Amino acid sequence: MSRKRIASHFARLAAILALFGALALVNSSWAISPADAADLLPVNGFLNDDGTLNLASAPHGTFDLRGWNVTLDAVRGPVLAPAGSGAHTPSAVGDWSALGSNGVGGGSLNYHVYALAVSGSDLYVGGLFTDVNNYGETLYAADYIAKWDGMNWSELGSGSSGNGSLNSYVYALAVSGSDLYVGGYFTNVNNSGTTLTAADYIAKWDGTNWSALGSGSSGDGSLNNYVYALAVSGTNLYVG
Repeated sequence: MSRKRIASHFARLAAILALFGALALVNSSWAISPADAADLLPVNGFLNDDGTLNLASAPHGTFDLRGWNVTLDAVRGPVLAPAGSGAHTPSAVGDWSALGSNGVGGGSLNYHVYALAVSGSDLYVGGLFTDVNNYGETLYAADYIAKWDGMNWSELGSGSSGNGSLNSYVYALAVSGSDLYVGGYFTNVNNSGTTLTAADYIAKWDGTNWSALGSGSSGDGSLNNYVYALAVSGTNLYVG
């Protein structure tokens, strides 16, 4: 092994040890004085798109992990994600961050987003995209709608052929309790092989299954054209 590669390995090892040293400090009862805090490295300046550390510059020092969650991946090593809210979160200093990646430096989504809704720590995303790519893994059932849990993308059910439950675009999302209401261009939602003929242009996801909202006299949906807007007031859902 060349001296350059040996030096690189030692630099990476030193940075990772410094990272976990900082983690131990954060989790201990010791307080960080303002002077010490000023010497800590901002970890968001050394992150790849997938949350792993980019140690190409061989940084020296201790990372500031306040406002970050750290998990250890057997292959990728330490993986970091924003911890939520607080004075030291990355968003508090005006930084942008990506929501996952396709594993080769690009985004997870391949087309437009038209609607967002938050439920607890989960973000639901709707639009024109298909086959979301979660760090190199293609989610074939994530067509037009997907969930981001802060670390990974996931599908909301699937159709009988392994594709998404929805067959066309999503333009509106609304959350009521644990239910997600979805509106758009789609018709006849496929719930794990069962076709919901009444789920035209609007449907409900309860975390496990899709369902229709009412039906027409012939068994088709209650609505006869596209949905562009949803709003919740108490237990009532308004649709436009």
